[in-house]
Amino acid sequence: MPTFHGRRWTLLAFAGGVVLSVVAFVVAGPLDPPSGAISPTYKTLTDVEPRIAINSVNTPGDADSFYKISQSGSYYLTSGFTGVSGKMGIEIAASNVKVDLNGFTVLGVSTALSGIRGTGSISNVHIRNGTVRSWGQDGIDLGSAGVSGSSVVEVTSIANGGMGIRLSGWATARNCTVISNASHGISAANDSTVSSCTAEGNATAAFAVGIYVGANSSVLDCTAINNGVSTGGAYGITTGDHSIVARCTANSNGSGSANCIGLLVGQASIVDRCVANSNTGSASSLTNCGIYAASGSTVQYSEATLNGHDGIRANSQCTIVANTCIANGRTTATGAGIRASGIRARIEGNHCDGADRGIVVESTGNIIVRNTCTQNSTNWDVAAGNVCLVVNAATGGAILGNSGGAPPGSTDPNANFSH
Repeated sequence: MPTFHGRRWTLLAFAGGVVLSVVAFVVAGPLDPPSGAISPTYKTLTDVEPRIAINSVNTPGDADSFYKISQSGSYYLTSGFTGVSGKMGIEIAASNVKVDLNGFTVLGVSTALSGIRGTGSISNVHIRNGTVRSWGQDGIDLGSAGVSGSSVVEVTSIANGGMGIRLSGWATARNCTVISNASHGISAANDSTVSSCTAEGNATAAFAVGIYVGANSSVLDCTAINNGVSTGGAYGITTGDHSIVARCTANSNGSGSANCIGLLVGQASIVDRCVANSNTGSASSLTNCGIYAASGSTVQYSEATLNGHDGIRANSQCTIVANTCIANGRTTATGAGIRASGIRARIEGNHCDGADRGIVVESTGNIIVRNTCTQNSTNWDVAAGNVCLVVNAATGGAILGNSGGAPPGSTDPNANFSH
């Protein structure tokens, strides 16, 4: 046995020596380094990330700008600054420009122009990471001069005299917050995407929208709350035709306004898994509602509650499926959970509760199936010439265990029920 242990330790020592020899061979440097002085091999910050500081030397202003970017490149702020009367904060007059606000605030005065503005026919301008506040015109304006293909990311725009963020077509706004701006919170032209943004308390001076996009656009995971505090009226979220609004919330818009729509989409658009709550302008008109869908649009899996007139209002050829509408008609005696004002719409699988009217269908050629209405002043108000079967559901006794109750009153799978 002692001999065996001795052999084992001998073998282990030999193996360890081989490993150390291999490691030494791997990490060993050259035995004859080149002659001469040794030069550094690291890269400077400019080599790694060639950026240009925004200051009076690199980006001097002119008659209408505090700073002006005239060449393509990547720029950054080294500190915040305060604008002056009659000038914009940062003017961008070149394409292919990135501006990193570096977490700083670009602060304006009431008599200044826009905080950051693109001028001329330029494209591919990107702004990120900072705050733009209290400018006389727009907070960020990459739209009035037709700047295309731009983006604004992780920017807060507050209390500006115009729009919070203005974008032209093919634009992106992401993770932005716009608060208490006098006009629209975020406005983007056709073919744009606004995602994960919040618009609150905008439209303090005139009719405006929390978030607006043009045709062929998307609004995703956004919140529009308490926009339209002026008497002119306002919308929470609005799109042009052929657009998508998904997983968005439009709440309490129109306080003090004459007319208000929480969420409005243009023709052939989609509203999916959204909430429109307590959008209550002062007027008792049909334009004072939670969700308004233009012709050919779809509203699905959404909720409309406590809105001034109708919960959901749909024009011709719309599909209104699997929505919940509760206690609408706050500012009128004729508000409906769902109101279809056109022809050839499909209204299916919705639940309407506690409004003046449950489901109202004003024209002909519509199909209304598998819906339920309860505790509305009038559950159903359907014009002649539509496809609709309404059954007053029967109620049963208590149920405990695996059986009991009463049939609802029809075996037709397309029947609508009152209860």
